[in-house]
Amino acid sequence: MDPLEAQAARRVESRKKKTDEKAKQAEELKTLGNESFRSGNYLKAVKYYVEAINVCGPTAVLLSNLSAAFAKANYVEESIWAASTALECDPRFHKARFRRAMARKQLKFYAAAIKGTFFFYLEVVLKYQPGNKEAQDELNTIRNLFRSDRGLPLSAIVRDHPRIEDGPWETYEESDTEDCEHKGNLTPCRFYNHAGCARGSQCQYSHAPDDNSIRDNLGKNVCVELLLGTCKFGDAKCIYSHDTSFLPATGWWNDPSKVQAAREMRNDGDDLDDMFHEGILITDSKISGYTARRRHEIIMSQLYEYYQAIKEESKTPPRTPSQSDRFVLVLVFEYDDLVRSIHSHLLAALRRKIKVVEISNSIDSALQHLAMPNLAAVLVADPIIAKEHRYAGVVSKLVEYVKTGGSVALAGQFSNHISPPQFDRFIKRSFGLDWKFGAYHRTTFKVNPSNELVNRNPSLVATYSMKTVHIADISPDMAIYVPTDGARLQSMVFPAHLIKDTSESPAVCARVGRGLLSFLGDVNGEESSTNTTLAMLGLLDEPNPVVDPPPPDLSSSCNAAGPSNGTNGNPDSRPSSKKKKGKKKKRSNAQANPQNENSGDGMEGRSGYAVLNGNSGNIQLATDFIRGPRSQWGEQTGYAYMSEDDENGGEETSEVKKSSRAVSEQEIVARSGYARVCEEPPKTEVTGAASGTERVAAASRTSGFVLVVALSNYDMFMRIHTEQIEAIKQKAEVKSALTPSQVLEHLKSPDIRGVYIADEGIARPANSQALNEIVQYFKRGGQVVIGGLFPSMTGPPDITKVLSVFGVPWKAGSYTRTLVERNNHHETAARNPSLSEEFSMKAVHLTGFHPEDLFYEQYPQTSNNWEAPVLRTKRGNGHFGYIGDVNAEEESTDIILAMLELLSSKREVVPDSKKFFMILTSMNKDEEYMNRFMGDFIKDAKKKAEVLLGLSNARVIDLLPSRDLLGIFITDPYILNIEHEYLLSKVVEYSKQGGTVVFGCVFSRLVSLSQFRPLFWNNWELDWEMFMGEEDAVVAKNAKNPLASKLDQLKAPNTFQLDGANYVRGITSSMAVYIPQKRQRLWKPADGNFSSSIVYTDVGKGHLGFIGVSIMDENIRAIFYSMIGLI
Repeated sequence: MDPLEAQAARRVESRKKKTDEKAKQAEELKTLGNESFRSGNYLKAVKYYVEAINVCGPTAVLLSNLSAAFAKANYVEESIWAASTALECDPRFHKARFRRAMARKQLKFYAAAIKGTFFFYLEVVLKYQPGNKEAQDELNTIRNLFRSDRGLPLSAIVRDHPRIEDGPWETYEESDTEDCEHKGNLTPCRFYNHAGCARGSQCQYSHAPDDNSIRDNLGKNVCVELLLGTCKFGDAKCIYSHDTSFLPATGWWNDPSKVQAAREMRNDGDDLDDMFHEGILITDSKISGYTARRRHEIIMSQLYEYYQAIKEESKTPPRTPSQSDRFVLVLVFEYDDLVRSIHSHLLAALRRKIKVVEISNSIDSALQHLAMPNLAAVLVADPIIAKEHRYAGVVSKLVEYVKTGGSVALAGQFSNHISPPQFDRFIKRSFGLDWKFGAYHRTTFKVNPSNELVNRNPSLVATYSMKTVHIADISPDMAIYVPTDGARLQSMVFPAHLIKDTSESPAVCARVGRGLLSFLGDVNGEESSTNTTLAMLGLLDEPNPVVDPPPPDLSSSCNAAGPSNGTNGNPDSRPSSKKKKGKKKKRSNAQANPQNENSGDGMEGRSGYAVLNGNSGNIQLATDFIRGPRSQWGEQTGYAYMSEDDENGGEETSEVKKSSRAVSEQEIVARSGYARVCEEPPKTEVTGAASGTERVAAASRTSGFVLVVALSNYDMFMRIHTEQIEAIKQKAEVKSALTPSQVLEHLKSPDIRGVYIADEGIARPANSQALNEIVQYFKRGGQVVIGGLFPSMTGPPDITKVLSVFGVPWKAGSYTRTLVERNNHHETAARNPSLSEEFSMKAVHLTGFHPEDLFYEQYPQTSNNWEAPVLRTKRGNGHFGYIGDVNAEEESTDIILAMLELLSSKREVVPDSKKFFMILTSMNKDEEYMNRFMGDFIKDAKKKAEVLLGLSNARVIDLLPSRDLLGIFITDPYILNIEHEYLLSKVVEYSKQGGTVVFGCVFSRLVSLSQFRPLFWNNWELDWEMFMGEEDAVVAKNAKNPLASKLDQLKAPNTFQLDGANYVRGITSSMAVYIPQKRQRLWKPADGNFSSSIVYTDVGKGHLGFIGVSIMDENIRAIFYSMIGLI
């Protein structure tokens, strides 16, 4: 035998022996792990499985076992990772696929779980295990969940990876010889790889394999470029070996298709980063052999990070021996998607503390879990149980649980989606507490040392800022957090007023019976609120003790432990809240009829009914929706006036019953909309200006008239909106048009100052000519406002249709009561500073608007769409406004005057406020990164605009509606992590509604291919792919791109050289801001091949930019400035 062949054979045999020894050692560790798993010590099982993988490398069996241990220890994401990695080792290892499906089900990736389980079912259950009932039951469970709740999306590529028909990924086997470990100065040793190095371990160069070489059976490192056919140096000059004789025969280099795949990958950017390889592998497993070494390093590095994090968490021992048996119940029946995206950090923290059971679609399951003896605490994460009668049984069990010593926290999305009356009523009737919805704003809070939770939980964050709903009417010791000394309002819209009322709190708790009820009003899921919620549940530092209730205090209900019998369950038998000086904040109180709750005939007091008095007797008709403010005569909802004293919580009803309350027959209406029938309110005598709201500084009447268009219900409009009409009369003459012909006649007058569309008649087809003439008046420079009865009496499709005639994309949205805040950036708000800053309004909201149209904004947002109750836009010289108020709130009067240009006597010159843009990055505290990539850029940018950096997700979302926001610059891919999913959705929405979003700096270096394409396709339907281009490409300005003229203004170069840029393909020719020159691989129009490293395009009403260059030099800065309009 040839001496070299003999040497190679000896090395192979030696390696085999060492491999067998490692396998034996790993098997012993696996056995210990299995024993620990069976005994219930899952973290110890994790330890043994990790040690086994460290000994022999990752295998399908070890990783699958590790996945099971992770899942049992409540590390669900880690379980999915381990199962997926096991499948990469062996796609037909069905146990790992089944375990991944179960973990995905736990995280609500239902579609992915079905897919994963379905493969398991086809391949194993039907073919090999037809009697496997567990798999069949799980498949049925997930399918049922998927039918009722689509769960969270997961791309098909990630969901199916690795496909069952794919072969196993090729693995890398580390060598532990002395020369393999010798890395010297990391520069390969040419002598070692050719004739041999005489210096051995004393050599300053590396003898170890690297990314550019393959280890052969002689221990030489063979040139990868040689195997790819691209080495430019030849055997004499190349520092790696060019002898392929002793390479293993089964390597990828012997398969032409794998060589081609590796060649393409290396050409497209082999040296980017680890995430690049991971993304390529998911889409093309043929290059798994080529990337095996780096993939091995990635797996081992990820495993180390997971295990170290788990060890750190496990240093804190369980609080009680029975901890593993106890669980926290999370009730989230309506907004589970928002809870998962916004409060992911809270859910993760809970899972690390204790078992978590989430219930989102089964009342029966909730009742069963509430009765379990090992229930540790309950988190009510959305408010549907307080709004709908069908959850009455759950509420009853919840109250019973608290009174017997349990801990319940109303947190998560609870405060975001409940109105003040609904909250007040729920708390009073269910728990007997006088808590009331209070203020809504952002400021900084500190812990209250007199609170029992604070004393038990020193780990609570001492001070932090949050935007929150406050609770009023509490005793001081109920407040967990209170405003800091000198706390001020934190808002980009409103002035930083001093917080004067410090009696309200964003986080409160009170004893109810022997247990504890808590509330957290944080609407943005601040990370600091995680500890607050854990403390409320008794899971932070010390558990909440069960105490005997104190004797009842008959003079106050602050410490009540159950519903108060003294008020007969009426939540409105309390003193009304006082208005705060400087703000018009309407909060009227119902004068409820005490007979309504106990009288069998008092059905007029229940929601869903309007009582009509006709010639044939009194009847009671069901209505569509019940919501709205309290008033002396009930609740007004368009045509329906109803008592707030309802237990049905706004549900539709269908009963028709007799009653004794009389209502005018004229109020019976047959039209559909947000309400159908009306109970007549007390009539108001209109005696002139004196009967309207007093105006201390009313302006003198101007020339001209305002035309009120009410083509269907003029009398009702005048009764409900008397104050508005009287206020307009103090400013201008008022004329009414009750027929289409009257509309056409009045619009001919040169004296018309504005048009107020006051009811739904304008939406009828018979009145289309009148509508079209009003639109023409608006386009000629007129002022048009839609309000009055129109929002409540017009169905959503007709609302959208009428708005479209005016040329605006606004669409009918939700119907709800929220606080509304004035947008001071809107030109009408700037000209009318006397308008209310915030107040409560029940309104039909609109969506689909441009940020510049936002006049008053809904806070908190009650749907996934960006919605607003008051909008106003300018087209030419004309203005068109919409106000969705259905109850003629006092504050709405001045808003209508302002939109008719009647509130301020003349237009004021308003100076522009400072423009700004936001940089979204996770590395703003990395000094080296900031100095290298962003330092000069930020200094230069601050000379031109305000630069906001390092903001929380909540703060970024708060600022998106600002008219002064130039754009958003995303400089690394952290925003693609699941915990930032909600922020990303808002940024995408911002771009489509008129904003500009630019991806640049090191984003293209750090984002993986598996992240890049789904980002742009799923959010903007742009089929873009990224790859690395030539180092020295020269690019020239593209005249077809819309930025061309702006670049000329900034004197940007017509051509310049790009170094080391990343390119985007799949673009159109006009999307490229700069075109690569003399590079047909990048730009060849004849073949439809268009690629560019600088891209800018329209998306919806806004714009999207991409800059594939890391260093923000002078040329790149000019391009970025032009993208965001900073000229």
